[in-house]
Amino acid sequence: MRVRVFVTPLQSARLEAITGRQGCYGDQGHRRGAQHLWEALKFKHIEGLDRGLGPRRLLPASLGSSRAHSHMGALRGPGVQASLAEAQSLHCHWTDLVPLSTMLPNAYCAAWVTVSFHSDPAMTKSYEFNWQKHLPEFMQEGASFDRFDEDPYLFEPNCQMKVDEYGFFITWKSEGKEGQVLECSLINSIRVGAVPKDPKILSSFEAIGKTEADLEGCIICICSGTDLVNLSFMFMVAESPDTARKWIEGLRSVIHNFKANNVCPMTCLKKHWMRMCFLTNVNGKIPVRGITRTFASGKTEKGIFQALKDLGLPSGKNDEIEPSDFTFDIFYALTQKICPRTDIEELFKKINGNKTDYLTVDQLVSFLNENQRDPRLNEILFPFYDPKRATQIIEKYERDEELKKKGRMSSDGFCRYLMSDENAPVFLDRLELYQDMDQPLAHYFISSSHNTYLTGRQFGGKSSVEMYRQVLLSGCRCVELDCWDGKGEDQEPIITHGKAMCTDILFKDVIQAIKETAFVTSDYPVILSFENHCSKLQQYKMAKYCEELFGDLLLRQPLENYPMDPGHPLPSPNDLKRKILIKNKRLKPEVEQSTYKVQTLNFILR
Repeated sequence: MRVRVFVTPLQSARLEAITGRQGCYGDQGHRRGAQHLWEALKFKHIEGLDRGLGPRRLLPASLGSSRAHSHMGALRGPGVQASLAEAQSLHCHWTDLVPLSTMLPNAYCAAWVTVSFHSDPAMTKSYEFNWQKHLPEFMQEGASFDRFDEDPYLFEPNCQMKVDEYGFFITWKSEGKEGQVLECSLINSIRVGAVPKDPKILSSFEAIGKTEADLEGCIICICSGTDLVNLSFMFMVAESPDTARKWIEGLRSVIHNFKANNVCPMTCLKKHWMRMCFLTNVNGKIPVRGITRTFASGKTEKGIFQALKDLGLPSGKNDEIEPSDFTFDIFYALTQKICPRTDIEELFKKINGNKTDYLTVDQLVSFLNENQRDPRLNEILFPFYDPKRATQIIEKYERDEELKKKGRMSSDGFCRYLMSDENAPVFLDRLELYQDMDQPLAHYFISSSHNTYLTGRQFGGKSSVEMYRQVLLSGCRCVELDCWDGKGEDQEPIITHGKAMCTDILFKDVIQAIKETAFVTSDYPVILSFENHCSKLQQYKMAKYCEELFGDLLLRQPLENYPMDPGHPLPSPNDLKRKILIKNKRLKPEVEQSTYKVQTLNFILR
């Protein structure tokens, strides 16, 4: 397949500036110029091309001049970026540039580029959303752990802990106890736990024959919570330090799965069903009481009991269900009875005119193109739906074999399609990093935190070292440290909200927390924004802690290819991977040098 890219004289000048190459973009264009043009049109340059450069559009090479001229309206927004990104994935084979004056006299554009691709995107393709992370087999098989909580006290020996095949939950169950689950998306961090100091917990371990020495290196601390402040800490004790290390690495590989937080409604239903199956009673069965709690919001128990009865399941308040009988299909049917999608049913009737109980291929095609498809998308790289593609959708989502053979879709099949990944409102392949990360650092919006240390209000609030861990683990790349002189005998610098009656924390504890969590969820640089109110002596201590604790992670000098001189760009995020940058006001060079020598001498004398 071939497509043509229209280029204006203004775009030609801009392309020369972007690529650093002259000519080859106007009426005198030739193949070499077209290659330069395509390089500039790659996704990393689209931001530069998108700023007021006039119309451009990818057109079929077979279009005649009159139709081509009618397609010269500007195409902007995410559709442009998606089109160019998709064009690259189609494997550009060769390019050629043709003076447009030979084809369209008096046309607005200066030239067009003809581009040939290996594959033909003549039909809308289905998209497989790969959101699962690799899950080690030993985590699915499970292992035995002793579990305890510090506040409130809880001790539960010999728990069989495992992770489900999708990485949704950590589950555990001990003899004579109900099954428990912890959702992996709520887990903020997995840490090596310290030996507990609570005599009650230590005596519980002594009762099962384990001393303090036996616990060393075997404790896994699982930190979780629905926000960054209200956190819970659960401790699991492995049989050996090697088992603990293996599980810590395995659990860290599963959590922070951003894609799994954006799965489709149908996968979310499956997740709810799995949770109910794990929450078994002491007999290993699913209590009906647990199902009523799941659907409790706005629903009467009587209606839930009747729905269970209609599906042939035990429906008494104190009844229990065999897990093998409570399949996902049964659960899906139960949700449709208790929480029917009347909105989808009304839409279904609107599409078919409320004349039949099915949709034809033509009705489905019309709905997909006129209602579901973003009209800003380029029709070559993102083609319209056609009968062939609609038939594929029916075959995939329709459960009624008779309707499927006739190329028809029931309301159930229509609902299943709308709740699938194929009907996502965003580009699912853009949920993780897809931008160009080789531009100067100042060209990016940076996820930043203000007054990072505070857990709540700014006046009379509480400061916490844990906040630095949590914001960095959530993906933040710039944190604030308000540094003040410590008043104790040790003269240790502290972090607090000055003159606001907030509690304080030690600067060195914060630096240690930053070191431990800076690059757990991202390798891109971390910026420490110092609001520095410290005396020179305590600033020297701050510098000492940063150098000693951060080590090679700390960026001490400008990168060789990026001098800190006027007119030189900053390094890119890729250049600064796994580096910690400090942003702090500096003294004048001559004052800084003399002050450094004096303070060093004073520090040594002390």
